[in-house]
Parts: sequence; structure tokens; C-alpha cells
Amino acid sequence: MIQRKGHSPIDHRKDGVTAGDTLEVSHHDVAIFARQGQFVRVLQPGSYQVPPEFSGPDMEVFFVLTTPLHDQKFGGNLGAGLPVRAAFGKIQWVIRDPERAVMAVGFSDTSGFDRWVASTFLKGLQHAAGKAHLAGQPLDGLEAAAMAAANETLSAQGVEVLAVTEMQMR
Repeated sequence: MIQRKGHSPIDHRKDGVTAGDTLEVSHHDVAIFARQGQFVRVLQPGSYQVPPEFSGPDMEVFFVLTTPLHDQKFGGNLGAGLPVRAAFGKIQWVIRDPERAVMAVGFSDTSGFDRWVASTFLKGLQHAAGKAHLAGQPLDGLEAAAMAAANETLSAQGVEVLAVTEMQMR
């Protein structure tokens, strides 16, 4: 049986696929078959028998979470020259385009994808804080501007930040 094993938003199974195996795609996922860096097929939630054309030692399966991830932590330095030095909190985000997300990781190691999303959000927050500071605006309430800046980058990878919670700036 082939099914999601990890907790990463993108679970990469690269140990090949055998014809006749049962593939279980949970109601939170889609499964993407790929061979040699090329998409073969996307399967929606359900139980499937793997046909011969989707099998082989070079076939890979990516289980991609399609429901929002809540309470994903972010935090770090905002940069020099700002009245606050660091920000911490939580974001809620979702993979909107599973194929783009798999391409974003280059059909390879997916274990750090959630950290990459959090890091990209922090860069958006740094940009928003710097822009607000230069304009003489207060730095509180930057959540929407940070989300917009992060989503500019993330949308090309099929990802969207939906909300920011518990943000603290120090």
C-alpha cells in the first residue's frame, strides 16, 4: 500500500511504484505521480489500484496537503535600523496549486517546505516593516502588508498565506 507517511505538507515517496499496488489518497491530499521531473498524473482523494503505466522504479509520488495549515510558527530578525528588532507569531497557509508547489521544491527534498513558507513570510514582514518605517508609519498592524508581500512570492509556488496570529514585535 502506498500512502502518506510524513507530516510535511508535501510528502515525497521516491521508492518506486509497483503495478497493482493500492494507493490511498486521504481527503486532505492530492497525489501527484511524476517520472524524471515530469508530471504524469494528479489523483484526487480516494483509493486506487496502480495501473502499469504509473509504475516503475523511477516513478515518484507526492502527497500534497490541500487543506490549510494552522499555527505554523515564524520568527526572526527584522533587520537593522528599525525601532523593533524581531517578530514572532503564527501563520495559517494553504497550498493552492499542488503541481506548482512540487515544482517549487524541484521534485526533491520536501522536508523543509513549511520552514521555507515561514521564512518567505518573514521576508515579506521585513519588507513591509522597512517600507512602513521609511514612510514614517507605525509598525503595528503590519500583518496585511506582510501577507501581501509574502504572497507575491508564494503565489508563484502555488502557496498562499491566509492569516497571521499572535504576532509580537520586540
